[in-house]
Amino acid sequence: MNFHMPTDEDIHTAFEQGEAAVMALFHDVAAQVTKLAQQLAKQGAILHELQARLAKSSRNSSQPPSSDGYGKVKRTESLRKAGEKPNGGQPGHDGQTLMASERPIGSRPMRSPAVRIVRRPWPRANRWGMKSARCSIFQPSGSK
Repeated sequence: MNFHMPTDEDIHTAFEQGEAAVMALFHDVAAQVTKLAQQLAKQGAILHELQARLAKSSRNSSQPPSSDGYGKVKRTESLRKAGEKPNGGQPGHDGQTLMASERPIGSRPMRSPAVRIVRRPWPRANRWGMKSARCSIFQPSGSK
């Protein structure tokens, strides 16, 4: 609805015609204001309902998690404060790290206890440029 504001000329004409014309002009403006107020209240209720619907997620309603869509709710970061002590070992102490050597002392096939061992070559090994799955055994640098 468009609001029709009376011009100065309309007001002056109504004033010249008398009190009844001014009252009619005033009632016309008041009726328009009432309709606009009702329309505003209706739109406010719709807006409130839409905002409430947007604020719902599977965490604060009975909706399933699949209804959350792709926008995942970010988890809050840890409330723990960082410690004052520095990370790492003792100052001046050299650490020991297992390094891969050029010539390992041996190798053996990798086996998982959860997988049944099949004595066949793996069919996709050559497709990916692999000959077989093996692991190397390394000796710690400080021991013999």
